[in-house]
Amino acid sequence: MPATDTHSQPVDLWSQAGFLRRRIADAARLFLFLDFDGTLAPIVPEPSSARMPEALKRILESLCARSDVVAAVITGRAVEDLVPRVGLPVIYAGNHGLEIHGRGLEYAAPVPAQTVLQLVDCCKALRVRLAPVNGAWIEYKEWTAAVHVRQVARCQVPDVAHFVRTTVMEYPNLKLSSGKEVFEVQPNIAWNKGHAARWILHQMEGNESDAICLGDDSTDEDMFHALRGGISIKIGAGDSSAQYRLADTEVLRFFSFVWEAVERSRGSHINVESLTISR
Repeated sequence: MPATDTHSQPVDLWSQAGFLRRRIADAARLFLFLDFDGTLAPIVPEPSSARMPEALKRILESLCARSDVVAAVITGRAVEDLVPRVGLPVIYAGNHGLEIHGRGLEYAAPVPAQTVLQLVDCCKALRVRLAPVNGAWIEYKEWTAAVHVRQVARCQVPDVAHFVRTTVMEYPNLKLSSGKEVFEVQPNIAWNKGHAARWILHQMEGNESDAICLGDDSTDEDMFHALRGGISIKIGAGDSSAQYRLADTEVLRFFSFVWEAVERSRGSHINVESLTISR
């Protein structure tokens, strides 16, 4: 039976493997909505070093080559930063979905000019206030900004959180959210990863029931909420509104599972092991 609890603890995905295999096989066209950091790529001390494992990239490439599979990577990274890290024919939704590019789609959220100016000014203020904190750094991404604390001493993180929160409060056109080792500064508009996923699905004339969402962080909850009729998967530990849970070490196994479900339903004879093991 499918999971129904959308409030706190998702069900172990593999306990529902039979049900999910049938559901994936029955999809007329499968839509994959994927986070990048912590989902497709392991979390690393330096965000600039994040890369997808080669075995995972190969199997995603094979899935993306199918006309009945559409993949979208929805992330806080800017599109220009994301494209070379993924390098696949997917839909790229950067800055938490504020910019979308690929598969014939182009979208830029209507962010007011005043908001952009406030973001620039906010980043300047944050750089001054966080200068004494070793390891804290601000990443400006034109549409959004991120304050990274992966290399900050644990005892100083609450101070950084206070500085960031009080600084962002000075700018009414901005809003703040927190994720894994990062604070996200975004335009205060009604648009997030969930809106982006629904927009992509609508533009591609897809069905919500044929969507699979994977993410590991708080901003991915917006995708899980927006596509409740699909399959939502929380990567790693923690409460979530996702239906299912998957360990971060099992992402490759899951995509192999998806590949097999799709291929068997279409009568293909390609060996999935050649995609995940051979070099």
